[in-house]
Amino acid sequence: MRPQNAAIWYAQDGFDPAAKGINGRRVAGESFLKGFLRHADVDEFVILSKMPEDVEPVRALAETLRPAVPLRAASLMRPTSIGPVNQVFYPSPNFGAEAWRRAPYGTGAYALSGITHTTSTQAVMEGWLNLRVAPVAEWDAVICTSNAVQASVRYQLETSAVGLAGRETAIGDAIGLAVKRLRERSAEERVLILLTDGVNTAGELPPLKAAELAEGQLGADSEAL
Repeated sequence: MRPQNAAIWYAQDGFDPAAKGINGRRVAGESFLKGFLRHADVDEFVILSKMPEDVEPVRALAETLRPAVPLRAASLMRPTSIGPVNQVFYPSPNFGAEAWRRAPYGTGAYALSGITHTTSTQAVMEGWLNLRVAPVAEWDAVICTSNAVQASVRYQLETSAVGLAGRETAIGDAIGLAVKRLRERSAEERVLILLTDGVNTAGELPPLKAAELAEGQLGADSEAL
């Protein structure tokens, strides 16, 4: 049986305080990466990145810390190339964009696991709302680094529903949320009525892309949408 493994979503900003400046999340990311390279019981290291050259600092570190374990680069342009590894570690709690990246391949293509650092910055708090509408699954997770952090995360996720509609029009995100809610229902129950002025002014998911996802996952007619 292959040992458990996870691909590491790598960008220097999340792991390299020497290059990008010292802050808590980068120092924690660097410590995690070194610990993983030294001690993970895996038969290969898999690094998921935007560009091939982004992997080189990790490759150099791996060759220093554990040269006997091979390192394989995978591209964010083709995230399923991490296979047979079926888990991605993301160095932040806000992996909503990565859930949308995975969506065309199905939520079962691989699991996503983020991790909290601070929970009180504007970007992180907005990220909880993004997770509420992103196509996440029960096998995805956010690792909370303490009981206090977990309580904060739970509170923010629960209260984010109050203002879910927001002040702008996010047609794509609205369709995406409907797809997420409807995909577990039977075909005859999958009814989506979109009432809008037709102007998309916000959100991460373009309306046409959302329509394609609805067509692929629910069998909806993208032309009708």
